[in-house]
Amino acid sequence: MIIKTLTLSEEAFAPYGSYMLLEDSDKDKASQISFYPEKVVGLFEFSNMPSVSVLAFSKRDFVIDVTERHEHTEEVFGGFTTDTIFHVAAAGSTVPDPSQFKAFLLPKGGYVRVKRNVWHHVPFVAAGERAVGVVILPPFTYTHDCIVVNLDEKIQIEV
Repeated sequence: MIIKTLTLSEEAFAPYGSYMLLEDSDKDKASQISFYPEKVVGLFEFSNMPSVSVLAFSKRDFVIDVTERHEHTEEVFGGFTTDTIFHVAAAGSTVPDPSQFKAFLLPKGGYVRVKRNVWHHVPFVAAGERAVGVVILPPFTYTHDCIVVNLDEKIQIEV
């Protein structure tokens, strides 16, 4: 199966979460200092203590063979040093349906909020050899609220 990479838009990404592009946030360029609070807010059901983890990954084939979801926690990731491509699939299924997968281009520096139960995983480097950014989750979410599935049918991402 092959899925085409989509451009992020509020309409296209709304079923999966929300996103923020830093350059789109700074509207008041006449002001010497501007503050734009709560641009991406994640729901952390079991904890009010988010942690910031660093995520670094190298260029690899645009093939989705593993995915994950969190039943009780939203995930925020981004701030990557280069453009990346990430996948999502509809929430609500205990086994991901390959026909429901979508891939989106996240421009360098942008952030994504993934809703609870939406399938997702580590993005792919779209430009360059390596990306470094952050993941915001409550501590140890990956040990107690993370369902990881290796896909029987690999999904190719068309860039």
